[in-house]
Amino acid sequence: MIEELRQKADIFFANNAQSAISECFKEMRETAIADFRKNGFPTRKHENWRYTPINFLEDINFDIKSPSLQGIMHSDIDSFLLKDIRENYIVTIDGVPAPELSDIHDTGITVCSLCEALQKYPDLLKRHFGKYAKPDHFTSLNTALFQDGLFIHIPENFAGNSVFHIVHALDVRKKAYLCNTRTLIISDTKSQIKIIESVHNIGDYAGFTNSVTEFYAANDSVIDYYKLQNEIKSGYYVGSTSVALDKGSTFHGVTISLDGKFVRNNLNISLNGENITTSMYGFFFATKDNLIDNYTLVDHAMPKCKSKEIYKGIIDGKSTGVFNGKIIVRPDAQQTDAYQSNKNILLSEDARINSKPQLEIYADDVKCSHGSTTGYLDKESLFYLKSRGISESRAKSLLLNAFASDVLSKIKISALCDEVKSLTAKRLNLDEDLYFCKF
Repeated sequence: MIEELRQKADIFFANNAQSAISECFKEMRETAIADFRKNGFPTRKHENWRYTPINFLEDINFDIKSPSLQGIMHSDIDSFLLKDIRENYIVTIDGVPAPELSDIHDTGITVCSLCEALQKYPDLLKRHFGKYAKPDHFTSLNTALFQDGLFIHIPENFAGNSVFHIVHALDVRKKAYLCNTRTLIISDTKSQIKIIESVHNIGDYAGFTNSVTEFYAANDSVIDYYKLQNEIKSGYYVGSTSVALDKGSTFHGVTISLDGKFVRNNLNISLNGENITTSMYGFFFATKDNLIDNYTLVDHAMPKCKSKEIYKGIIDGKSTGVFNGKIIVRPDAQQTDAYQSNKNILLSEDARINSKPQLEIYADDVKCSHGSTTGYLDKESLFYLKSRGISESRAKSLLLNAFASDVLSKIKISALCDEVKSLTAKRLNLDEDLYFCKF
């Protein structure tokens, strides 16, 4: 079915090649479709995908989704919203912004579709669109096939306290679909923004979301970015987030993956100026026969920058976890301070983790470290809790609670933090009021 899907992609591209957005980025589109025709989908022969087989593309007959809002109501997306964040949420259906389902109270920023941005802000769109997404099999597919997307512009000196929640929903009520979702976020000089991004399916068929999100952070801007995945149905997801940071900017990112049949998170960060600070945290909880893969790349191109990366995973059942993280320190990136850590706990003998931390250093005045640990729950700690009258199952949950807290405490949005704590507590069979220390 992979070859059949490639043929569907060719037909879909040909039928939509005359749209305004396609005409504007014609050369980019043609390059992307040529790359995809040449390289196709990744296999285990590709180094960055050697631990992550995409067998589901052989098993499920996905059609490529044309956007449609027909029959979608507020009640269909209500469960996707955070219970304490009921304003400033931006909904896309099948990759296209749905203003009638969204709620934007803070008018200090620009939120519209890419097609609308092409009409109103053509210079800004052309200057940034497609400039930061790293070349990849699925990125090429997205660039070739997306029909519209989301455009967000944060103006200079914007410092609102609002949290913006981007809700990507795929309509799979009638059949299994592949959807290509595209987002461009531009943060101007000395601006500050907090963004949550989540992906969901509407319906009972399998849904495959191929998402590309690009961030540009100008000098001295601050971006807090949170990605939440808890798609308990037949959810398949490949998401590529690329971040370009200029001088003095700050990026704080947290990726939480609690469910999904197949999840691949690509996070690529380019430090293109001096005195940039970036922090990347990730927590995933894989169960059943699910696969959750986190691939990260931090590219230090300029001196005097800091990056900190901590990813933690809990793997149960017959599930598979993957962490593949790379830090590159270029020759000009002297006085770089880079840290990377991946820690994992296996809860069953059938659970698997593939961890591959990497450092490439081409400068001599640097402070860099990386490491990875994988094991089972500490028997001494478990025995200690049981000796205090705590049942074995609850003792295990409390230890996993402590393990996860190190990452989840980095969520700076209280409403999101409470939501993630509640979801994780249910997975650990803990009472919410006993879960986590107070932050």
